[in-house]
Amino acid sequence: MRIADEELVSWLGRLRRREVDAVEEFVRVHQSTVESCLRSEALSSNLDADAVTESTLSHVLTRVLLGQYELSEMGQVDRLIAERARTQVREASRLAFRSADTETDILRGPFPRRLADRLIESFNRVELRITALQPGDRALLYDRARGTDWAELAADRGAPPEVLRRTHARILNAILGAA
Repeated sequence: MRIADEELVSWLGRLRRREVDAVEEFVRVHQSTVESCLRSEALSSNLDADAVTESTLSHVLTRVLLGQYELSEMGQVDRLIAERARTQVREASRLAFRSADTETDILRGPFPRRLADRLIESFNRVELRITALQPGDRALLYDRARGTDWAELAADRGAPPEVLRRTHARILNAILGAA
C-alpha cells in the first residue's frame, strides 16, 4: 500500500505521535526501496539485510520527524531512503561488515512490527536528548518538526533563514550524532 501525496501531512502527524501502526506502515511501504538498493549494489549479498534496513529507515525517519527535510510528496521519502540505503551499503562494504546469514529474507516473520517497535524506541531515546537542549534550540527543532518554513521562523526569531538552517543542522548533529 502506498501513501498518497495528499495524505503525507496526516501520515507524518501519526508518525510524530509514534502510532505503532503508522511506523509499521512506514516500514512496510519503504522496506522495498531498501531491498531494491541491496539487490542493485555490489557485494550486497554478503550484507545483513535486516541491519541495513533498520539503520536506513531509522536514519531517514528520525530526520524527517525532526524537520531536516521539507517534504511535499511521498516520492521524496523514497528518494531519501534509496540514497541512504546506497550509502549504508557502500559504508558496510568498505568496512567489510558481513553477516553470517547471507540469505536473510527481510519479509520473513513479523519484521515490520519488530522494526516499527525498535524505531519508536530509537526515537524515544532521541526525544530524551532533545529535552536536554537549551529552550531556544528545542523550540527551533520542534517548530521545524511541525513543518514551519524557514521564512516564518526567521520572521519570528529575527534571524536570517540561513543562520537558522545552520543552527538546526548543528542541533541535529548534536542529538543524532549520539544516536
